[in-house]
Amino acid sequence: MTESFNPVPIVAAVKYIVSAVLLSVALFIIGFIIGGLAYLLILLMWAVTLFKIAIAFLRAQYHVLTLEKNTITYTYGIISRNQTVLPYSRVTEASYDQGFLQRIFKVGTLRIDSAGGSRIAVYLPDIRDKDLKRILKKINKKIEVSK
Repeated sequence: MTESFNPVPIVAAVKYIVSAVLLSVALFIIGFIIGGLAYLLILLMWAVTLFKIAIAFLRAQYHVLTLEKNTITYTYGIISRNQTVLPYSRVTEASYDQGFLQRIFKVGTLRIDSAGGSRIAVYLPDIRDKDLKRILKKINKKIEVSK
């Protein structure tokens, strides 16, 4: 049975908003020293933050991990599409980690490494906890069968 998983964009959005708020406060305080330029920088920073949030939501739609019968397919990219197809027999390690905000939002970053690769074959941040556990369980089961 084929299953597909996407990132949760809210975690990235919260990170960007928290960063923007902290920088806004710092620039507001500095604004008393450097004047009106600080307010222009605050406005520019919020425009960039909103753009990054929009990209995070788009990214969540266009980054898909699909567990198929014999392979793991990772399709990603907003402007250009890329696809990594990884047979279960080539998986050397599947793991996840969680940062502080990820733990709060019950998501984590999935990493799947393959034999002979110089980079991590699949790196997918902000996947739900319950999905991470299902993914790892299914991959481990398939790896054991292929040995």
